Amino acid sequence: MRLKLTIGLFFALSAALVPSFGAQAAPRLAQGGDREIRVSVSASGGIAPSFESDRPLLLAPSWDWAASLSFRSRDWIVVRAGLGNFWTGDSAYDSYLFSYRGFQGATLSLETGYRLPLGGLKLELLAGAALSVSKYTATSLVTAFPSAVADIRLILPWAFTLFGAEDGRLELGVPLAFEWRASAATIEAGLSLGASIPLGKRSSK
Repeated sequence: MRLKLTIGLFFALSAALVPSFGAQAAPRLAQGGDREIRVSVSASGGIAPSFESDRPLLLAPSWDWAASLSFRSRDWIVVRAGLGNFWTGDSAYDSYLFSYRGFQGATLSLETGYRLPLGGLKLELLAGAALSVSKYTATSLVTAFPSAVADIRLILPWAFTLFGAEDGRLELGVPLAFEWRASAATIEAGLSLGASIPLGKRSSK
């Protein structure tokens, strides 16, 4: 609950900064042409199979909430920093009735990538690394582990205004992650739906 509240406060604070920071940043962003700072939130669901050398791949469900702040220069997404809250359930059982215990926690990520035009849409391809801290279900055991992450995002063409910021966008995505967790590894793949608003583009209404 605290992690979800943290993400909510992150987005609320970013939105509150639009009038102050955005007003100062707008002239600089306009002078730079296609430069943009954007805040986004998203939710995703998918599967998270785990495996190790002497055990088969065992599937588990996963859910994720995330907020991010990104800087784009033309079509290059220079950096996207994200804070996420994830939940992964217990896995399926193998033939020996072994199952991986579920875990939940928080993730801090850094990614970079490129934006491609796709008709009236835009396709973003990102990759990077993350560090997660998690607790196993029904235990007090806390662990930290690194991940390789990637994200395929489709930016929809319909714009909206939110918190006075123009050019808000809906985003569909395919988040991917490979997690090195102690003796086991977990692969996460899912579908996400998100929304983003730029800093520095204010509505005149």
